[in-house]
Amino acid sequence: MYDLDLLIENGTILTMNPRNDIITKGAIAVKNGIIVDIGAHGELGAKYNPDRVIDASNSVILPGLIDTYAHAGHAMIKGIWNPFKGWPSSDLYFNASTEEFWYADGLLAAVDRLKSGTTTGVSIIGATPARLDSPAWADNNAKAVKEVGIRAVIGVGPPDPFLPGQNRLESTIWADGKPSKHIYTYDETIENSKKVIEKWHMEADGRIYVCLSFPYLCGRLPSHSKHDATYNYRDEDIPVLLEKAMEMRRLADKYGVQIHTHLYGDALEFGLEKFGKENIFKLFGPDVVLAHCNGLTAKEIEIISQTDTKIATAPSATEPTRHGRCPVPDLIKSGVCVATSTDGAAPHMSYDLFLSMRNEILIQRYHEQNPSYLPAGKALRMVTIDAARVLGLEKEIGSIEVGKQADIILINSNRPHYTPLRDIPQLLVYFGSGHDVTTAMVRGKILMENRIVKTVDESEVVRFARAEIELAFQRFESLGYSLDKYLNSGDNFWTGYKLIDDGSP
Repeated sequence: MYDLDLLIENGTILTMNPRNDIITKGAIAVKNGIIVDIGAHGELGAKYNPDRVIDASNSVILPGLIDTYAHAGHAMIKGIWNPFKGWPSSDLYFNASTEEFWYADGLLAAVDRLKSGTTTGVSIIGATPARLDSPAWADNNAKAVKEVGIRAVIGVGPPDPFLPGQNRLESTIWADGKPSKHIYTYDETIENSKKVIEKWHMEADGRIYVCLSFPYLCGRLPSHSKHDATYNYRDEDIPVLLEKAMEMRRLADKYGVQIHTHLYGDALEFGLEKFGKENIFKLFGPDVVLAHCNGLTAKEIEIISQTDTKIATAPSATEPTRHGRCPVPDLIKSGVCVATSTDGAAPHMSYDLFLSMRNEILIQRYHEQNPSYLPAGKALRMVTIDAARVLGLEKEIGSIEVGKQADIILINSNRPHYTPLRDIPQLLVYFGSGHDVTTAMVRGKILMENRIVKTVDESEVVRFARAEIELAFQRFESLGYSLDKYLNSGDNFWTGYKLIDDGSP
């Protein structure tokens, strides 16, 4: 018999391999964090002498889920949102947060993700833009994720050069309970981003990666008028916008990191016209992830396909109500790799990728008026192996295959909503929840078992995060900001068919 660290046996394995094999009463052998064998329950049990056996009876075994796009900070401000006045996000992040805030958010988000079965997640430090007036915010967030033990892609980068509200070069620093204004430059955010990359990329035994988060490679246009941040670019702005985008390309090439950016319909055609095809093909490529991508044109889908650029949709975000859907079926038909993401845990989203899968399916089917669009099996691949491809990690994670790292989750299928247990992929996608995940591991290290997080004290994480956000709220309001304006109340909230803007600022 061969020695082994871990044997997971007697579960139903959804491999997500190229054949989409489903193995009933299957077993997985893990040694040194790597999957070394997969087979039938009895076969592997007789072959190996494991240090630890996990009985996966009444469980479905999946690769750990992968969230390809979300924002750090959001875990701390869930539910604080008004459709007319927005939410505190960037104002709070840039003016009322501290190093402890970003550490608390890192812990809270990582635990929240872990308990929903997500073992790898992107976290842009802040909303749009990322907050990089200091590397300390990213440092503390990465430190927290390292402690919890999941994988993370930390997004850092400069503000937008033009967009109102997203071209921030001023923040508030708190020391000894007192605020002071901090004026900084665009170049300082670039230097701070470099520091984070140099310190954290491929750290924590290769579990933490860093990407460059640039708000909009091709701008945010007046045609996106349902969004509060757009810009009417002048001729003299175009060389500046192109040079800033090209700077991201040079840095990504130098450090071997991805570029993570937003794109909406018309923007890529605008870039094609203003930058030229040669420059677009230099900017875009397999190491570029485009978030949202609502309202893309046929020409834009063609360019994305030709450049092998990747997509992270966010079906639970507000964008589908502003710009229509991301045309996922058309992208897939064109050979584009598309993943489903959460966009974070606020103001009304969730880190639960099961919810995002269902929302993705419903949006596509409603648009097409056809229930055959986006099958459940493809939806599962979009948060596992396709998501791994989006992040350039498909050789390491995303499927249960020999030679890959053992990022694995177990789902309790012995529940009423998984009855009858026949078409398991459809049951998971249509009825599943992150709350059904019982066990999760990264590289074979068990981070959660029987829904108990083993690396940190979950109750202490919640207590600490609540204390830190209350302090942040106090700082926020002491600077003259209001939280109350973001909260919904009154008879209309409870009985109306829609909310009504009361006209207050």
